[in-house]
Amino acid sequence: MTQIPTLERLTTQYHPVEDRIRLSGDVGGEVVVLWLTKRLIDMLLPHLAKSVSGEGDRTSELINTVQQAKVRQAHQASVSAGNQKPVLAEAPSEEWLVVSVDVKQNEGDFTLVFKDKEKESRHQCKLDLKGNNLRIWLDVLLKNCQKAGWPTDKWPEWMKEEGEQPREQTPSVVH
Repeated sequence: MTQIPTLERLTTQYHPVEDRIRLSGDVGGEVVVLWLTKRLIDMLLPHLAKSVSGEGDRTSELINTVQQAKVRQAHQASVSAGNQKPVLAEAPSEEWLVVSVDVKQNEGDFTLVFKDKEKESRHQCKLDLKGNNLRIWLDVLLKNCQKAGWPTDKWPEWMKEEGEQPREQTPSVVH
């Protein structure tokens, strides 16, 4: 069995032309680009959010809101200080559409295995998220979904920043 390449660093961006989320990752010095669709994110989100949040009572909702705010603030400070350089998507060695994601959890650590097919994937990459890194990545993912103008009603309220108003969906008319 071959070893699945690990994304060592990751930049998550919404790409308006593709209308998808682009993950640009560093795998052993090579850049790999993975594309996530809104549909895949919508299927993945409930599992990841529940894994991070635990039980869904009012007390845990409040605790999760506070934890998410602290993680968001620390991440923003780190980015502002220039501690994190983005992975540029120029001339990637591989580029593919993610069709499925396996989620593995070991206590508080998570591994996401991105695949181009559900079975017998030709392309696979894994992302190890230790400690609060899953919360950070979900926060970045949420920001990109908002930038895309995608509805965020499936996102837990504790993940959203305070004061953020839910967007009303206005029907579009096509003639």
